[in-house]
Amino acid sequence: MDATNKLTRAFFLALAASESFGYLDPEYFRRQQLTEKSDVYSFGVVLMEVLCARPALNPVLPREQVNIAEWAMNWQKKGMLDQIMDPDLMGKIMPASLKKYGDTAEKCMAEKCCGISSIVSSSKKLLHLLIQMITV
Repeated sequence: MDATNKLTRAFFLALAASESFGYLDPEYFRRQQLTEKSDVYSFGVVLMEVLCARPALNPVLPREQVNIAEWAMNWQKKGMLDQIMDPDLMGKIMPASLKKYGDTAEKCMAEKCCGISSIVSSSKKLLHLLIQMITV
């Protein structure tokens, strides 16, 4: 492999790694080990990305908004997810559905997660709610 290819490969590996930080659970940073909880946490981050139509990390935003997991959970705990969701979704999601969606994401990103089987069960209910939202 020539020097240009090595630099290109290194660049893209570094880019991929930096993009992944927003999905890593806080426990990973303490133990340097990925677990089932890491997957559940990442799923919660993806839920918030979908709701807010923004990436997990956005360094251009003000400091308190850079990490979607922290930022969205602050709004979730205030019961105000509707204030940060994608404007295209405004008025299209019933409050009960949004609450369930936020609760599921919060469970995924909780310090002590309830376990993947509970999240799968919640996700099935969430999927049912999303299908209802689409057909309304």
